[in-house]
Amino acid sequence: MQENNQPLTTSDLQLQFILNASPVGMLVFNEREEIILANPTAEKLFDLSSNTNSLKRCGDFIRCTNRLRTPRGCGHSPSCPSCPLLRGLRATLAGKATTDDQEDEATLNREPGCEPLWIRYKIKPLAINGQRGALLTVDDITALRRSEQQYAQLFREMLDAFALHEILCDDQGNPVDYRFLAVNPAFERIIGLNAAQIVGHTVLSILPHTEPHWITTYGKVALTGEPIRFENYSGEIGKHFSINAYCPAPGQFACLIKDITERKWAETSLKESEARMRAITDAAKDAILVMDPEGRVSFWNPAAEKIFGFSEKEVIGRNLHRLIAPQRYHEAHEKTFPEFLQTGQGKAIGNILELQARHKNGAEIPIELSLSSVLLPEGWHTVGIIRNITERKQAEEAIRLNEARLRRLVDILQHPAENTRDFLDNALEQAIQLTESTIGYIYHYHEDRQEFVLNAWSKEVMPSCAVANPLSCYQLEKTGLWGEAVRQRRPIVVNDFQAAHPLKKGLPEGHVQLQNFMTVPIFRNDRIVSVVGLANKATDYEEADILQVSLLIESVWHATERKLMEEERKRLQAQLTQAQKMEAIGTLAGGIAHDFNNILGAILGYAEMARDGSPHGSAVSKDLNKVLEAGHRAAALVKQILAFSRQNASERVALDPARIVNEVFKLLRPSLPSTIAIRQQTAATRSVLADPTQMHQILMNLCTNAFHAMEQTGGVLDISLSERKLSAADLGQRPGAQPGSFVVLAVSDTGPGIDPEIRERIFDPYFTTKGVGQGTGLGLSIAHGIVADYGGFITCGSELGRGTVFRVFLPAIEGAAPLEVAATEPVPAGKEHILLVDDEELLSEMGRTMLERLGYAVTVRTSSLDALAAFQNEPDRFDAVITDQTMPGMTGIDLARRMLQIRPRLPIILCTGYSNLVTEDQAKSYGIKGFAMKPLTKKAVATLLRTVLDLDERGY
Repeated sequence: MQENNQPLTTSDLQLQFILNASPVGMLVFNEREEIILANPTAEKLFDLSSNTNSLKRCGDFIRCTNRLRTPRGCGHSPSCPSCPLLRGLRATLAGKATTDDQEDEATLNREPGCEPLWIRYKIKPLAINGQRGALLTVDDITALRRSEQQYAQLFREMLDAFALHEILCDDQGNPVDYRFLAVNPAFERIIGLNAAQIVGHTVLSILPHTEPHWITTYGKVALTGEPIRFENYSGEIGKHFSINAYCPAPGQFACLIKDITERKWAETSLKESEARMRAITDAAKDAILVMDPEGRVSFWNPAAEKIFGFSEKEVIGRNLHRLIAPQRYHEAHEKTFPEFLQTGQGKAIGNILELQARHKNGAEIPIELSLSSVLLPEGWHTVGIIRNITERKQAEEAIRLNEARLRRLVDILQHPAENTRDFLDNALEQAIQLTESTIGYIYHYHEDRQEFVLNAWSKEVMPSCAVANPLSCYQLEKTGLWGEAVRQRRPIVVNDFQAAHPLKKGLPEGHVQLQNFMTVPIFRNDRIVSVVGLANKATDYEEADILQVSLLIESVWHATERKLMEEERKRLQAQLTQAQKMEAIGTLAGGIAHDFNNILGAILGYAEMARDGSPHGSAVSKDLNKVLEAGHRAAALVKQILAFSRQNASERVALDPARIVNEVFKLLRPSLPSTIAIRQQTAATRSVLADPTQMHQILMNLCTNAFHAMEQTGGVLDISLSERKLSAADLGQRPGAQPGSFVVLAVSDTGPGIDPEIRERIFDPYFTTKGVGQGTGLGLSIAHGIVADYGGFITCGSELGRGTVFRVFLPAIEGAAPLEVAATEPVPAGKEHILLVDDEELLSEMGRTMLERLGYAVTVRTSSLDALAAFQNEPDRFDAVITDQTMPGMTGIDLARRMLQIRPRLPIILCTGYSNLVTEDQAKSYGIKGFAMKPLTKKAVATLLRTVLDLDERGY
C-alpha cells in the first residue's frame, strides 16, 4: 500500500521487498497513525486488501481485547485509551514510548462468529521522509494460544490430579523438601487447598507431617530423571494414591496422581470379606464343602479335615461320595445324581439327614448332613454342611445311662437297708448291673492312714474265691494295680488283664480270675473317701462306665454319710444312755462300797486280831489267814467296782503276766469239774504296765465265761501267753492302739461257739445270754474298758460248733517286773493318846481294840459333833485324831478343819470307804497329815499313825 499514490523510491522498494518476504506480519504507520505499508502476511492476518484506496487507522482494524490488563475488551473503540497496542503506537509516534509500550500480546476480535486472533507484537520507531513513523511486527500465535487454552482446559478439568514441583536439597545434595510450581483443580480437591495456597509453598509448610519416603522417592526422580510408578498411602492426607512421577526438567518432577482410596477400600473390603468368610469356614465346627456338577470337591474347610481326616490337597478334585460315603450308599446315589444335574433337586436337597460317613482310617462316624444347590453357568453345584454327631449320639447314650443310673439310684435310696453295710451291698449290686459287670467291691479309704477298709463285696465273689484268710484291710503301699486309682487320683481301666502290666503284683492263690476291670476313686471335697472296683464285663470298659459309676456312687456316698451320721447319732445316744447307766451304777457302787468297806474293815480287823492271838502255825491261824486272803480279795473287788464307776483310780505297775496266769490257774483248778481240762502255756514274755487286780479280774472273767460255755458238755480250757509285733496295717481301726510289741493273753474253749448275730454285741454293757443269777452283762464290758485304757484291745474269734477264743493284746514294756518279797518288818506301836471317830460302832470298837493292843490310849466317839465338843474342851489331851469321812452331822474333812483351827499342827488321819468329793491331795491341802482308803489292816493303820506322829514330833 502506497501513501498518496506517489512513486516508490529505491529505499521504498527495498523496504517493500523486505516486507513482502517476511513471514511476520509487518505494518508501517505514519505520524497520523495511518497504515502506509503492509506486507502480504499482515494483509492476510488483518484482512487488509492491497487495493484499498483509503488509509486505515490502527483503531479501525485492531479491535483488541486485552485480557491481561483489563477485565473487558476495548469495545472496538478507535480511541480506546486502554488498548495497549494503540497506546504503544501512539506513544512511539509521539516519541514517548517505553519498553513496556513497544512489546506485548493482544487478542483481536473479529467479525461475529469468527475466532479471535491472538498476536504477539513489537513496535519500533521508524523515520519516514523525515517524519516519525512506526513499524509494527505481528506474529500470529492463535494456534499456540488455542493449544495452550485447550491444555489449560484439560489441566483444569482432568480427573487425575497433576502437580509440578521443584526438589529442594540440603548442602550435601540430599532431598529434604519440595516446592509446588503448579497444581490443577483435581489436586486442589485432593489436598483441600486452592492453588494460591499451594503454589510457591513447600510441602512441609503445607503438610508438615508428610512421611519422609515421599520426599526421598520424588527426589530420586528429580535428580536422576528416572520415572517411577507406585502406589502408596499418605497418612497426612489419609488417602491411597497411584502415582506416575517423571522429570520434565532438571531438579523438577511432575506427578499424575490418582486417588485410589475407594479402590483400596474395595480391595480391603473384598479381602476382609474373603477373610471373614474364610475365618467363618475355618472356625466352623461343621464341615463345609462344595461340589461341582461332576460331584468333585471344590471347597473343603478345616473342620472337614478334622472330621474326615483328609487334607484339602487330598480331596480337591476327587469325587466326594466315593471318598467318604460307605459302600452301601453308592448305588442309591448313582440312581438319583442324574436327576440332580438336570433340576438341582433331590431327596437330600433342603433336608437334614442322619447318616454314617467314612473316616480316612476306615472307621464309620455318625453325621448330620444338610445340602443345598446353586446354579452357576457351568451347572448345578452342591453346598454341603456336615456335622459330626458322635458327641450327640454319645450324649443320647449318656442320657439313657443317666436314666438307668437314676432309676437304680432311686432303687438304692428306697432299699430298706437295716445298716450301712446292707445299703452299700445293694449299691454295689446296682453298679454291677449298670455296667454289665460280673463282680465288684467297695472299699472305704482313709487318706490320713492311707488305708483301705472293705465295705462291700459282690455276692458272686465269695463262692468263687478260695483265698485263705482274705484281708478286709489293706495299706496303700501294699496294693498293686488296683491301688493306682488312689495313687494317681484318677480311674484306672485295664481291658486285658491277661496282658503284662508294670504295676501288676499278681493275684493271690485262689483269687477270682479277672478278664478286665476298672477301679474308680470317689471324691468328697477333693478327698478320696472310697474306691469302687468292677470286673469281668463282657465288653471293654469305657468312659461312660467310669462316669456312671462315679456319679452313682458319689450320690450313694452322700446317702451313706447320712446313714453313717444317723448310726453315729444312735451310737452316741446309746453311749449317753450307757453313761447315764454307768453314772447310776457309780452312785450305787459308791454307796455299796462305803457300807461294804465298813463290813470288810470289821472282818479284816477282827480276823487279824484273832490270828495274832492264835498260836503261830496252828490250824486256827491258817484258817484266819484264808479269811484275811478272801477279805483282801473282796476289798480288791470293791476297789475295782470303784475304778469301773470312776470312783477310784487303778494303780499300774510293771507286771509279769505269767504270775497272774499261774495264780488264776491255781485258783480255778479246784473249782472246775473234772469234765473240763485246763491247759496252760506261759511262754516267757515281756512285762506289761497294768494293775494286778484288774489283770486278775480280766483273766477270771474270761475263764468263767469259758467254763459256762463248756459246763454242760465238758471240754478244754486253754490259757496261753505269747508275743506279737503289730504294724499299723495289722491294727486297722483300733483307736488308742499304737504299732509295736504286744503281749497276747489267749483264753479259748471248745464250747458251742458264739452266734455271729450276737458276736458284735458281746462287749456291750448289760448284754448277756446267761439266765437270771448267772451274770450281769458287765464282765466283758469291764474287761474291754480296762484293756482299752491300757492301750490294748480284745478280739473274739468263734466258729459255731468248734469253740471260741478271746485274745487280749497288751502293749509290752521294756524291763522285768519286780519280784514280790514277803514283808518281815514288825508292826510299829506307840503310847500316844488317840481320838478315834467313826459312826459305825462295830468299826469304832474294833479300832479301839486294835490301837490299844498297839499300846495307844484311845478315846472313841461315834458322832462327829461329840468328837468336836470333846476336842474343844481338851484340845491338848489328844496326840492324834483318826476320823471317818462319811458321817451324819459333819463330814470328816469338816471336822478336821474345825479342829485345825483350834490346833493347827494337830496330826489327823482321814479314812474313807469312797469319796468323790475329796482326794488325798485335797485332804493334805487342808492340813490333814494322813489319808487312807478303807478297809485298813492293822499294819496299815499302825504305820500311817506312826508316820504322822513322828512328823509332828520332828516339827515337819
